[in-house]
Amino acid sequence: MIPDSFGDVTGEYLALKRGAGVVAGARGLVWIKGPDAVDFVDGLISQDLAAMAPGSVARSLLLSPRGKLVAPHWLLRGDGIVGLITDAGYDTVTAAALARFKIRVDADISIDERPVLEVWGQGAPAVLLGLGFDPTPGWTENADGVVAALGFRHEGPPRSV
Repeated sequence: MIPDSFGDVTGEYLALKRGAGVVAGARGLVWIKGPDAVDFVDGLISQDLAAMAPGSVARSLLLSPRGKLVAPHWLLRGDGIVGLITDAGYDTVTAAALARFKIRVDADISIDERPVLEVWGQGAPAVLLGLGFDPTPGWTENADGVVAALGFRHEGPPRSV
């Protein structure tokens, strides 16, 4: 459960504006791994996954067979691996929806139990480098976790997960 307040709102805002801030618990991560992972997921989402280069990140939607929205997510494309970064609580919904259509598909679906952290602010790249992650566009993984550059917003600072 995410607390309603972490204390001094003004202090947190200024720290974020001048450096970097971390948000924990607002995201989940579902992995689809195996030889059929890309083809399997490509048929269930709004993004053209097959056209994405391995290592890239894109926004996408998980859709029902009738085209209805199941869950929005960030898509991580790899070789034989696909990651879906979901809003908090939607990792189980997403994994269940994918499992429902996994028939004769050589791919495993799992929920990553590691916490998903978002690093916001102009100091985010320095924070990530200090933790041993590469903050360049795309996504990378090491023993401690996954880092994905989720893009930039015009109204706010850049962020990474």
